[in-house]
Formats: sequence, C-alpha cells, structure tokens
Amino acid sequence: MNCIICTKPLLKRQKNYCSNTCKFSDKTYNCRRVSLLKNDETKILVSKLDGWKTKDINNKSGIITRYLSKKGISVENYVQHFDTEIVEAKPLLNCPYCDWTSKDFNNVSGVFTRHISSHNKTISNVIEEYPDYKRLWKTFQNSVTRFDHINYSDSNHISCKICDEKLKEITNSHLKKHDITCEEYKEKYGELVSENTKKEFSKNLSEIEFDSSSKAEREIRDYLLTISPQSKFLYNTKKILHNIELDIYCEDKNIGIEYNGLYFHSEMAGGRMKDYHLFKTNTSEKNGIKLIQIFEDEWRDKPTIVKNRLNNLFGIYTKKLNARDLKIENVSSKQKSEFLNINHLQGNDKSNIMIGLFDSNMLVSVMTFSKPRVALGIKKYENNTWELVRFCNLNGHNVRGGFSKLLSHFIKTNNPKKIITYADRRWSSKINNVYEKNKFEFVSETKPNYFYMQKYKTRLHRYNFTKSKLVKKYGLPESMTEPEIMRKLRYDRIWDCGHLKYEMNIS
Repeated sequence: MNCIICTKPLLKRQKNYCSNTCKFSDKTYNCRRVSLLKNDETKILVSKLDGWKTKDINNKSGIITRYLSKKGISVENYVQHFDTEIVEAKPLLNCPYCDWTSKDFNNVSGVFTRHISSHNKTISNVIEEYPDYKRLWKTFQNSVTRFDHINYSDSNHISCKICDEKLKEITNSHLKKHDITCEEYKEKYGELVSENTKKEFSKNLSEIEFDSSSKAEREIRDYLLTISPQSKFLYNTKKILHNIELDIYCEDKNIGIEYNGLYFHSEMAGGRMKDYHLFKTNTSEKNGIKLIQIFEDEWRDKPTIVKNRLNNLFGIYTKKLNARDLKIENVSSKQKSEFLNINHLQGNDKSNIMIGLFDSNMLVSVMTFSKPRVALGIKKYENNTWELVRFCNLNGHNVRGGFSKLLSHFIKTNNPKKIITYADRRWSSKINNVYEKNKFEFVSETKPNYFYMQKYKTRLHRYNFTKSKLVKKYGLPESMTEPEIMRKLRYDRIWDCGHLKYEMNIS
C-alpha cells in the first residue's frame, strides 16, 4: 500500500499515511478530528420538531446525525431545525495545588481523587487545608462504596442487552462498539446498572449515615444528661465545625463526642476511608475542641468502662484519693490482668513490669511497662528503653498524683534511659493530656490503624489476619493482597484515628 497523500510505499506498521506531515495535511482527516470543534458549554440545541435537547451543538458525537436520520431529515444545515438556548456555564473543579481543572465539579468520576494523588494528597488532606472542598466528601464516599458494592458480588453486575457481555456497569466506552450513546441505550433498553445496584444507591448513603436516631447514640446522650444536667449539649450540629457534623457537643466543656456505628463507619459499607475519623479529630483540635470517638462494640460490650471515662471527662468521681496517702507495690500478673480487663478499655496486656497503688488492701491504680513492641513498627531501640503500655485507675476513683507517683517509682527502681508511650487519639488529645503534664515530649503522630469485621458485630485486630496466615489457611494465591483476601472472605474494615507518640529521655 502507498500513502494516500504523497504515494510513498507504507511500512507494515503504517496505515494510510507515511508520516504525521502527510496525515495532518489531509483535509479529510482534519475534518474527522472533531475534537478541534469545541462545544460552547453555555449553549444547548433544542429541536423545533419535538423539543429534544443536546449539548453537542457541533455534532461531535454524531448524536444529531442519528436523531435527524430517525426523523428522515438530512443532516445538512441541521441548525435550521434547532433553536439555541443559553444556559449557565457549570463551575469548574480546580486543583488547589496547580493549574489543573476539571468539568467534574463534584468529583463524581473520581478524576480529582486520582489527580491529587500526584501531589501525595488525599480528599481529607484537601478538605482539611481548604474547607471550601468539603462538598467532595459525600461524592467520594458514595463512589467508593458503590465501586465496592458492584465488585462484591456477580449479582450486582449487568449484561449488555446488545451483546450480552457481563459488565460492572454499562459505560460510554463499551457502547461505542455499538455506535450508541448512554442516553440512547437508557431510552431503548433501560438502566445502565443492575436493579440491585440501583436499589442500593437510590439514596446517597450519607443521608442514612447522618441519621441521629440510633438507639446507642440516644443512650449516650441520656447518660451525659444524667451525670452533667447543668451542661448545655448540642446534637447533630454542623454549626461548631463549619458544616462538619458533631454527634454531641458540650458547650461549657468544649468537648465533642462521636458515636461510630460499625456498619456506617466501615470502609466498604459506609465509605469511611482511612483518614475520615482522623480528619474530624484534627479539625476539632484546630477549633480547640477535645473530640472523643466511641466505637459501637465498646459501648455495647464495655459500657461500664466507657461510662467511667466519660465521668472522668466531666469530673464525676465516686471517690477521690491522694497518691501520697497510698502505698506502692509490685502487682502480680493475675492481679494486673483482672484489673485491666475490668478498668481499661483495651483490656489485658503483655507486660514485664507491673506496679500498683493500694488504698489499704484495695488496688486502685495500675501502671505497666514492657520492652518496645515490634508490632508497633519498632525495630530497634538503645538498651534500657521501655514502653509505658497501660495506666488506669479503679472505675469511679480519682487518684490525684497517681500517674506521677507510679512513673517516678519505675524510674527509681529500673533506671531507664528512655521511656516511650502511645496515646489513643480517639480518647487522648494534644490539647490537654497526662503525658505532657508529666514531662513527656511529643514525638509524632502514627497513621490510623484498621480493624476487620464480619457482619459488623465486633472489631477484630488486624494482626489476626496477616497475609501469610491467610494464604496458608485458605490456599489463595500469593499475588493477592491482605485486603483483597479479606474482601473475598467478606470482611470489612474500620479505621481509628492513630496514636500520639511521646518520649521521656532520662539523664
């Protein structure tokens, strides 16, 4: 074959033209380059025949040709068959870090999410830095959840009624093969997604998620009114954090409380991604609010401990003690285990050194230490470095100076060079905590951790589901990641807020 412009012989890999020079000098080819004809976003064409409308005023997609051919009308001088209607131009979605823009103002396609990843940013980072972008949360959650929903089961897929190919959803890319648009397909054959998906997403999940009528949340409200009837509480308010909702806010204490249901705050079912809970905590702290986040299984399974911690926040105690009046002694492993399981939200630990304060013969305070844990990503520390793992008082008791007395005793008897500890950000705040009061120095924030759930009943620690264990147990391929395996096994994830890391260097 020869080039249709200069007639030179073509190489095997060449089609029609021997070079770009010939290709772009061909008037016929340039006429087909419809992308050169920019549609005016402020105008639409309205048919004089039946009111049919199109935004494609330059017939780039050929939709006007197909419409007129159905009417038996030639496409030549097609403009005479239409009226031009002026519409408001849609706003553009701008990247706050560069000159990139998109017509997808609400990020429905996820194009903005993909773009900002090139800046090493997430949606939550953008909203935190630029509050005007907070509208993107709902679209982001819903699109991610919808994607997971469609991939979760073959029953959520749909077959193309033209070629019978099974698809996640019928897109323009697929319909180009059949020379038909999504609008035409929908008019002729029906929906572009399965009935199951349509039913599931007939309402945005965020409408369900912000329902304030959960029984557990009302129980927490009622309990707070019982212990602090003089306080003024606001419920499901968006006024405090500039349109970001707080489940409960106490005005006189400047404390916010979030109740996180396991289903609606999960990754797949609720669309709550890695940074969602952390974003609320950071936003609250920037506004001087101490935010507490309570998981559903904590309120259900450990209500006494959760209520005790809420009591502490509001300064409500059954008994107040002074540490100087108490004796300090080593605690047995059995005593420590029983005490932590009853009084600490995380329960028992694996510690080497356990010390406690006693009021007569009653244990009222416990502090435990261990060598730094490998599970927290700690690979190497200098000799004689210890981790403060647990500290708590007997439920209902305020032990003034208890933390300081136990810590000082440990330093005297063990002569450590460094002590590290981690504060759970769902309960501990940078605004005011016991570590900084006792001369610990803030080091860093750890990333949010995740827990797995099956049937959304109880959070299970991720270390129970390492990839090596899963591959061995279920005989799955090594190429699958841990989250992919867990999704296949129908587990969902939920994220916490990470931890605050503190250190004390002892001279």
